[in-house]
Amino acid sequence: MKKSRVLTMVLAVMLVAVVGVGATLAYLSSQTGTLTNAFEVGSGFVPGPDGSQALKLDEAEVTGEDREVTGNRTELGNTYENLLPGVTVTKDPTVYLTGGSIESYVFVQVKNADALTAKGFTINGWNEGWTKVSTPQGAYLDGVYLVKQADDRDTVDVSAETEGVHVNLGALFTSVTLDADEEALPTDIPELTISACAVQAEGFDTAAAALAEATFSNN
Repeated sequence: MKKSRVLTMVLAVMLVAVVGVGATLAYLSSQTGTLTNAFEVGSGFVPGPDGSQALKLDEAEVTGEDREVTGNRTELGNTYENLLPGVTVTKDPTVYLTGGSIESYVFVQVKNADALTAKGFTINGWNEGWTKVSTPQGAYLDGVYLVKQADDRDTVDVSAETEGVHVNLGALFTSVTLDADEEALPTDIPELTISACAVQAEGFDTAAAALAEATFSNN
């Protein structure tokens, strides 16, 4: 096979809105199907605009073969075509919780990040505001992350924010780079799955206790 053919690949990234989100990096010829899952444990969560879920996950929208950032956000994800070694694509899964909602623990679960890096990808710009609170055996990047506030609190309190407006809790990371050698481009690329869950703080003294009640779409 000619090198020009070998160097042509598709990186399909799917991000799904609201609390339970599936994000997929795959060696595919077209965009994958969409997963839609929403998880809020407890009560007191204020709906977002147009009755949407209180907890939301989106990423920067990109377009074209140059993968330019449009300035918009998407809950449906992006398709990155013709990804070559050394190319970095914007991918910044960002979590929001609506103002006026009950004080909560907000978690994000990441699966297959380690398997993806083993295939020659690098996930860049990990946010120090997200602290890992659970790590599967033998994992490095995979696990559950808890958002930390400026005063290092374990819980998110947006009760005083404008009711029903999504408050940005920060991106988990910012981009993905394919570092694989052009003579050995990866195949059978694993799915990188990201899910989020908000658990009301009331009734839980610790993040660990709240995590035990959390539900993720990629379990």
